[in-house]
Amino acid sequence: MNLQELLVTLIIVVIIFSIVFASYLTYINVYKVQLVRNTLSTELSRIFAVSTKSVRGATEVVASLTIGGNTYTTGSHTVIVKSPAIDANDLIVNNAYDYFILTSPVGTPNSLVMITEADPASARSSTTTTLTTHLSSLQINYDSETTVDISRVELILSLSQFAANRTITNTGQSTIFLRNSP
Repeated sequence: MNLQELLVTLIIVVIIFSIVFASYLTYINVYKVQLVRNTLSTELSRIFAVSTKSVRGATEVVASLTIGGNTYTTGSHTVIVKSPAIDANDLIVNNAYDYFILTSPVGTPNSLVMITEADPASARSSTTTTLTTHLSSLQINYDSETTVDISRVELILSLSQFAANRTITNTGQSTIFLRNSP
């Protein structure tokens, strides 16, 4: 094998290696994007499942509520619902109510949390659960401007995450009717 043949062989090997390496990098980027899409889709499904469970069982939307010195107000980025408290057997406790707040807290704009404020007679416990840290937009709409007349809550939200040199966004919408609403 002379020098010319060796150089041609070397060039062919470099070209083949470059093609294989470029294909590998493309595969890795596609995998990252798909992984982020799956993560955002799972988070979106979980948010809608948790919010549907909390809002559907509620008897009314509350205008505002103060918990631990923090005041929450129902609006386009927060919803507060009042739900009958339940005992350990999932039976309604008379004259006892639990409150659920779905909000994006001040100071953490990319987070969406569900705050549960349970009555002492309730089997539920007071908790704060972070549903996502990828929130890019949140819009909550109601079928009435007066909180006591609200029977339907509409959630529109987008989750975003950066992967493979671009921002991946997943948007969803859910309409939830309160308990015993027409």
